[in-house]
Amino acid sequence: MKRLIMTICSMIAAAALFIPVSTAASEMWSEDYYRANDNTGGLSDAEREDLDRDCIEFMKKYGADIALISVGEEEYEGITLEECARLCYEQYGYGYGPDRICFIVICDPDNEKVEIATFGGADKLVDRKYLDYAEQHIIEYKEEYGVYGILYGGQRYISNYLRDHGTGEADSGEEKLSSQEAEIDEAVEKSADAENIEAENTEAAAKTDTTSSAENADAENPQESAGDGAANGNGATASGMPYWYAEDISTFELFHNDKAPRVVDDADMLSDAEEKSISDRLWELRDELDRDIVIFTDMSTHGLERKVYAADFYEMNGYGRGDEYEGAVLFICMDPNDRGWWTSCMGSETMGLYTEEVANAIDDELYEHMVAGTYADGIAEWAENFAGMYRNGNPFAPDWLINGPASSRAGGMRIDDLAELFTDEEIASLTAHADEISEKYGADIIVHTAPVVAALGMTVDEYAEKYYRYGCIGSAYDDNGLEFLILKTYEGSFLTYVCGSGGCEEKLTEVNATRLLGNFKDTATSEYTVYKATDKYLDQADHMLKTGRVPRTGWYWGLMSVLGAIGAMISGGTTLGRAKKKMETPAIKTDADIYLVKDTMNIDAVDRFITTHTSRKYSPVKTDRSSSSGSSSSGRSSYSSSYSSSSGHTHSGSGRNF
Repeated sequence: MKRLIMTICSMIAAAALFIPVSTAASEMWSEDYYRANDNTGGLSDAEREDLDRDCIEFMKKYGADIALISVGEEEYEGITLEECARLCYEQYGYGYGPDRICFIVICDPDNEKVEIATFGGADKLVDRKYLDYAEQHIIEYKEEYGVYGILYGGQRYISNYLRDHGTGEADSGEEKLSSQEAEIDEAVEKSADAENIEAENTEAAAKTDTTSSAENADAENPQESAGDGAANGNGATASGMPYWYAEDISTFELFHNDKAPRVVDDADMLSDAEEKSISDRLWELRDELDRDIVIFTDMSTHGLERKVYAADFYEMNGYGRGDEYEGAVLFICMDPNDRGWWTSCMGSETMGLYTEEVANAIDDELYEHMVAGTYADGIAEWAENFAGMYRNGNPFAPDWLINGPASSRAGGMRIDDLAELFTDEEIASLTAHADEISEKYGADIIVHTAPVVAALGMTVDEYAEKYYRYGCIGSAYDDNGLEFLILKTYEGSFLTYVCGSGGCEEKLTEVNATRLLGNFKDTATSEYTVYKATDKYLDQADHMLKTGRVPRTGWYWGLMSVLGAIGAMISGGTTLGRAKKKMETPAIKTDADIYLVKDTMNIDAVDRFITTHTSRKYSPVKTDRSSSSGSSSSGRSSYSSSYSSSSGHTHSGSGRNF
């Protein structure tokens, strides 16, 4: 411990803090030591000065001292971080005013430990549960902002709480923040505002059933009694479950509550305006679809699995349309130790539509918003995707599939870039190229791109051929047309297919189709070069319509060079063998015919995985596409095609952590 005191002493007293007497209010706090101190080498001198100025401004504004300290494991060996903070507080005169009010944010960045310690009555200014929440989240800023992000984030969490609760003097004006500070501020604001930290106001935990219902209900649709779950005075049933929970599961029966709110935001993730906007839209969808789509957020699952808790909420609040209670609820749990969501579906139609493939695709989109903290946008998008599933089976179905076949191709697009792979200039260039070929051969030449989710539930060839039919491709040219499809996957690769009709179909032999796709694959190694690959495809389509064949791929010529070299070696070896009686006879390669196209002597070395017979269905990305370190936080969702609520009724659903 003596080593600890000496180390911290040398760290803090290395340079006295220079503050003009007129602003330091020296009678209220000690000027002798820096408030920002780093013993890990993670802060630059400029960063330490910035943090120190922030601490002084904090003291002037809120009447409480604050220190930001980073230490290595050896500096507090044998004691806790909180005990280390207390030593610093007692040894170096921290504290504001006669009670020496002080917050100390202390961290061990290498071991990702953070403690916010309170002294001199600081615990009366900020609720301990809020500080516990902040401790768990500010370490997240280490990856992008290093030690500075941890310390500055801790200061901002405390500052925001005091600001929001009216502590201290009014702001004199806008703070001048660096870009890094602004980014951390924004992250802290989203995190702290989005979470119901449970004890910002002690009254929040003492809502009655009536108060909770009124706050969560839409103004024009107040929540009625939630089944048998009469709430007691502290917002929970006698069994300790939430206010809406049935008191006796064994006697609970399903019921319809046509006035139940569309949004119940018990975790306080949404602003009043966001909640109203989403609620209004969900009422519109209810009228349109005759199905219930509901949003529910909470800070806990009260010991139940998320999927069961979500199903129970749906049932016990009277949701669902028709005899099978058709509909779904998106439940988002904001427990700091168990953040995630679960979509619970009920009714044979809803459960049948919400397949594992659909669930993963919808969850992929929601996940991006959850990790970014754009909760309102994510929830609104989830609701629209769910409604799209009801309308079309595929929540991401493109307009052409929804609207059905066109009546004519007259004036139709040559380059239909739904995946947004090309710039405006590239589209103009490709359109001119396709127009030239179309006029030359009297054929409808089309290139269509789409995100892979557009083909949800279909194989690549099914999607391409349906697009061909729905777009009436070739109808303006006596049913003579050629379509090239490019599907962009989440991983950034491309699935392709080519099909045609009339004279184009006659020339689109298996070999030609294979070469068209193989040549595209050889060139399209990234989004930047997919334009060149598409332009090359048009050149080769032109060549095919003119000559009846597509030039072989570059890989083919490379293979021929290798085979030529091998042939030369064999020929040379044969000649040499005539001179040397002991030369062994070359062995016959029995598998050489795998390079031959069936019934021809043409060599085909194209990867047939993405040729005309591609039949892969969309499969969401399985790797983590974010910086989040939580397990199962991205990739495929947990999915259940059938499970039971607490009352024994059947649901299906999916969910993830974030």
